[in-house]
Amino acid sequence: MLWFIEKTAYALGVIGGIALLLPMCLVVIFDIGSRLLLGSGLPWAVDAGSVMMVSFVFAILPWSLVRGSHIRMDILYIMAGHRFRIVADFIAILGAATFFGLIGWGAINTIPRYLRIGTGSPNVSIPYWPFAALILFVCALSLVILVLQIFGRMKKPEQILHD
Repeated sequence: MLWFIEKTAYALGVIGGIALLLPMCLVVIFDIGSRLLLGSGLPWAVDAGSVMMVSFVFAILPWSLVRGSHIRMDILYIMAGHRFRIVADFIAILGAATFFGLIGWGAINTIPRYLRIGTGSPNVSIPYWPFAALILFVCALSLVILVLQIFGRMKKPEQILHD
C-alpha cells in the first residue's frame, strides 16, 4: 500500500510539474506576446492559466509531503532540542491535516453545486468540477500520507532528507 501511495504522489508531481506547469507557462508567454505584437491578448488565457495554476499547486503537494520539500524554519529547527523537534513535527502535521481537511471538505460541498449549476470559467466555459474533484483527491491522498507519517508507517520528511 505504501508503494501505491508513493507512486500516486509521484505521478501527481510529474503531472503537475510537466503536464501543467509547461502549458501554463506557454499560455502566459503567448498571451503576453499577442498583447505586445497584436495589441490584444488571448481571451481564454486568464481562465486557462488560472485553472492550470491551481491544479499545478495542488498536484505537487502530496509528493512534496512525501519528499519533505515543504518550507520550514530550518535554522530554528536545527538549533532546537530533540523534544522540540518532535513537538514541532507533530504540530506541523496537524496543521497540514487541518489545511487539507478543510480544503477537502470545501471541495466535497462544492462539487455537487458545480455539477448542478454548471459553474465554469466565464470566457471559455471550462467546467470547474473536474478541478474540484482533483483537489478533493489530492487532499484525501495528502491526509493519508500525513496519518501514515504520524503513526510511523511512512518516513517523515526529515528522515528521508538525512538518510
